Amino acid sequence: CAVIHPYAAVVAGIVGGLLYIGSTMVILRLGIDDPLESFPIHGVGGIWGCLVPALFSDPALQAMNGYHVKSWGLFYRGGGLLLACNCIAILSAISLTLAIFIPFFLIMNRLGLLRVSEEEEVIGTDFGGQGGYAYPEDVVQDEPEEEVVVDNHILHESHGGSTSLKLGE
Repeated sequence: CAVIHPYAAVVAGIVGGLLYIGSTMVILRLGIDDPLESFPIHGVGGIWGCLVPALFSDPALQAMNGYHVKSWGLFYRGGGLLLACNCIAILSAISLTLAIFIPFFLIMNRLGLLRVSEEEEVIGTDFGGQGGYAYPEDVVQDEPEEEVVVDNHILHESHGGSTSLKLGE
């Protein structure tokens, strides 16, 4: 951000990291399903990112970068105008997002398209959506492997057809 000093960027980054960790812990405790941590990253991080200039914006840096405004950060005796404007912007973004996505998710839930089946949750969406596993370690074997010894080598053979060779002891 062109209107805050490097020390303020460091403070903003530290506070942002703490807000991310804290909001992630709250979501986990509440049992909210957010496996990609979208809300802590985009919601909480976005709100904090809007508040940072409203707190740390330096009038000298604003002028140097061509901003001809009479409002600057609260910590630089800027009053509260920039903070109030940014809070209105945050509330507007939240309101618009909720107005669009609450009906969207209600419709998706009503049509049964919001969640995958329990079986697909266990197997993984890579297999259901792509027809195969994304990573070899994700392969689930339904039946245990059989161990066969051939010429002092242990041959592991699963019923699914895969075979691996390990040296015997």
